[in-house]
Amino acid sequence: MNRKFPEGFLWGAATSAPQSEGAQYEDGRTPSTWDKWFELEPEYFNQDQGPQETVQVYKRYQDDVKLMSAINHNSHRTSISWNRLLPDGKTVNEKAVQFYRDYFKRMKEEGVEPIVNLFHFDMPWWLMECGGWEARESADHFAHYAK
Repeated sequence: MNRKFPEGFLWGAATSAPQSEGAQYEDGRTPSTWDKWFELEPEYFNQDQGPQETVQVYKRYQDDVKLMSAINHNSHRTSISWNRLLPDGKTVNEKAVQFYRDYFKRMKEEGVEPIVNLFHFDMPWWLMECGGWEARESADHFAHYAK
């Protein structure tokens, strides 16, 4: 039986900001839950590899996007780091905006559709200290972030 994938089928891969970006505290990024969990209990991470031990997308995204295209991916699911974009929950980090805009623009130029997730279990630590999702203010902060 010869089966074909439907027209427009998305071939790609998926990752998230905490899994891939690296540049843990560079350009204004503040700690997330993953950063603190690793700091407190590194033994629960694979071979003690935490948020600083990634593929360094923040610095290597231009080459990564070319590789996506070279292996015929037409999509890539990733996330935006809330604590990179809004390090204090209020002020937009322009370096983060520049990074994400260029990253996603380059994907599109290479025929790779970015599929963006806003939250991949990486809440800013300052918000976790206020009670995380159990605190009503978290919904308000997330709405501001999403906007």
